[in-house]
Amino acid sequence: RYVISMEQKDAVLKWLNRSEVRDIHAKQPHHVLPHLTGNESGSWLSAKEASVLLRVAPLTVKDLIRAGLLTCKFRLKRGNGYAINNTHLLEFKEKFIGIKESCLLLKCNLHATSRILRSVNILPVTGPGVDRCERNFFIRHDVELYARSLDMQSKEILAYNLADASKALR
Repeated sequence: RYVISMEQKDAVLKWLNRSEVRDIHAKQPHHVLPHLTGNESGSWLSAKEASVLLRVAPLTVKDLIRAGLLTCKFRLKRGNGYAINNTHLLEFKEKFIGIKESCLLLKCNLHATSRILRSVNILPVTGPGVDRCERNFFIRHDVELYARSLDMQSKEILAYNLADASKALR
């Protein structure tokens, strides 16, 4: 009933025999992790609980795990979500700083913070411009060092109090 040309037949056969076939129903990354058994030491958090501590969305926590910045070796006993060790979460918080916390340190808005940090060569480790993670994360030490230097500069500029300033102007 249907007739195709020899070129179409060759194209269809080539497509069917291609080496790179995309798996439409690929397993989620956490499906390959073993379930918690209850014998593991430490306290364990779900991605949602970890996101509250990091002040980000649960999706961002999952992106950080996929990027390899946040260690996760198990999934929850019930369900298939990530089980994150509280110790690993604290280690992450010591090493990295999110854009929101950077905003508070630098006392500026979200877009200005990212622009300022990039201008002084403090580049994000993960984020929209680096990988598929939705939030920028930087090395905490670098951001805190820069924030301290800004604070010292502002103290030097504001070294005069009102009385000293009025005396200097007279």
